[in-house]
Amino acid sequence: MGDTLDRRLREADPSSIRRTDPLSVRALNELKHYEATESARAPAARTSQPRHVGRMPVITGLAAASLMIVVALFVTFVRPDAAVASTPPLLALTPVQTGAGELLEILRMARLDGPDAASSIRAQSWDLSTSIAEDGSIEYSEIEPQWSETTFASDGSVRVKRVAAEPFPGQEAKGLPTAGTVLADDTYSSQEWAFPAESGPPTDPAKVAAYLAEFSGNPSLTAGDALREISGIISNYLLSRDQEAALIGYLRTLPALTVAGETTDRLGRVGIAFRATDRSPGEFEDLLIISPVLGQIIASETIYVGPQRAETASPAVISYTAWER
Repeated sequence: MGDTLDRRLREADPSSIRRTDPLSVRALNELKHYEATESARAPAARTSQPRHVGRMPVITGLAAASLMIVVALFVTFVRPDAAVASTPPLLALTPVQTGAGELLEILRMARLDGPDAASSIRAQSWDLSTSIAEDGSIEYSEIEPQWSETTFASDGSVRVKRVAAEPFPGQEAKGLPTAGTVLADDTYSSQEWAFPAESGPPTDPAKVAAYLAEFSGNPSLTAGDALREISGIISNYLLSRDQEAALIGYLRTLPALTVAGETTDRLGRVGIAFRATDRSPGEFEDLLIISPVLGQIIASETIYVGPQRAETASPAVISYTAWER
C-alpha cells in the first residue's frame, strides 16, 4: 500500500494544493472513499471522478488534495508508533421496531410538510485535518472540531466561514485552535462556486439514483456511498423540502440500509439513525440521522469497525457532521 501511495503522490501535482486551500465536504467524501478502498483489506483501489471541477477554492486541486491528505490519514491512522487517538463517544442507540422502508416513508411525508430551505447552511463537524507546506510536504495531521456557515446571497455569491469549535467531551485541546478562532472567511462569486443551483437533486425519488451516479461519477454506489454523497450535497446546497423528501424517498430503495435505532445527536436532538455497512464491509459503518419531527436530515457519522489498532480503538467515530437545521 505504501508503494501505491508513493507512486500516486509522485504523479500528483504538489503545487496545486496549499495549506490555505480549504476542502469541501465533497472533497473529504472522496478522500474517505479512497481511504476505504485503498485500505489493507481492499483488493483494489477505485476513486470516483468528481463531476463538479470548478475553480472554487473549496474544490481546487481536489485529486491532489485528496491524495496528500490520505497520506496524512494513513500516517495518523495506522502508523505503528502513533499515539492512541481520542475520538468522540459513540452515539447511544435505542432499538426501533419499525422497519427502514416504513420509517423512511413516514419521514418523507413529514419532510414534505416541513419548512423550506433557509438562506445558509450551518454545521458543526469533526474530522481529520492536515497542514500541507508550500512545497507540498505534510507538516502534521490532527483532529480539529469546526463550526461552519455557508451563506447564499441573492446575487449568486457564496460566503463560507469556518470557525474552530469546542473540543468534544474528552478530547485533548492542546495544539488545537482556540474555540472561536476564524479559520477561513471567504466569498465566492457564482462563477467560482462549483455547485450551481441548477445541478441540485431532482424532486422525484425515482430520478435520484441516476442523479447521484452522475454527480459522483460512480454508477455502482453502495448504500454507504449514497449516504456520503447525500451528506456532501446537504453541506453545499440549499435543499428545498421537495428535493430532500425525494432523497429520503430514494433511501427506501436501498435494501442494504437498516435502522440503527433512535439516538440523540451531537447537538442534543432526537433522531432516527439509518446504517449502511456495505461501503467497505468489516471496516466502516456510515450513519445518516433524520429528525422524526420535521423529516430533515440532521447529521451523518462514519465509524471505524475494523480490527483494533494501536492508534485507534474499534469501534470508533472517525468523523461526524451535525447540521443546524
